[in-house]
Amino acid sequence: MNENGSFMDWLKLRWKMISVSDTRFFRFIWIVAISITLVTVLISAGVTASNNKKLKAEEEQKAAEEVAAKEEEEAAMLATITDATATDATSDVDAWMTILISASSPLPEGYEVPEFTELRGGKRVDSRIYPELQRMFDDARAQGYSPYVDTAYIDNAGQQELFDEKVQEFINSGMTDEQAKVEAGNCVAQPGTSEHQSGLAIDVYSDAGDEDQTALWTWLNENSYKYGYIVRYPENKVDITGVSYESCHLRYVGVDAANIMFINGWCLEEFLTNR
Repeated sequence: MNENGSFMDWLKLRWKMISVSDTRFFRFIWIVAISITLVTVLISAGVTASNNKKLKAEEEQKAAEEVAAKEEEEAAMLATITDATATDATSDVDAWMTILISASSPLPEGYEVPEFTELRGGKRVDSRIYPELQRMFDDARAQGYSPYVDTAYIDNAGQQELFDEKVQEFINSGMTDEQAKVEAGNCVAQPGTSEHQSGLAIDVYSDAGDEDQTALWTWLNENSYKYGYIVRYPENKVDITGVSYESCHLRYVGVDAANIMFINGWCLEEFLTNR
């Protein structure tokens, strides 16, 4: 009696029985029976509809929750991988990694490297960048290269000495003191504006000759970002960095920031502008 056709057939049959019933009593009984049946069918239909509506609402809510969870997961992934605003560069704790050091942005007064790690030949770097530096050099050697750090940390006095030597070199070539200082500034950073004073920068060369050195620089250009290092002064960014291309000069910025810069083809200035 759940199908419409079967119920109508049953109802017609019952009505026919009422019409042929001999007494009012039997007619009354059949009318009551039919009424009860109709009420039962209507209630059953209402309950079924209500259950179907509730089930549909639950399915829609579950689907909405799944979509929201997926969107939240994707947003979290994007924030940790490709969104520069969520990198270590935006953290006050880790801001040292991406500190900008240039002629127009000198090191903060009183800046000090918290702790040094000494390398071969007495060179020193900020201890925080050493583990990835060692890992990068180990992998480079496994590829057949022979890297070594030629220049690392330089204190203020040492940077002043380098600058003065370059000034004197230009004076000896016939320039005035003023001309020599300007020209020297194009070659050597003035004290307080050199990345080497941060302990975060290194100049890398090869022990195995010029050919290996060129191949090493190519490998570093393609792989250093995996270890948190960037070629700080790219050939195609001179107009932004204000410094001539230096294939040997690597700067530690942290793995997250380095990955973002590599993916987008940014130098440090562009990364800091777009973070």
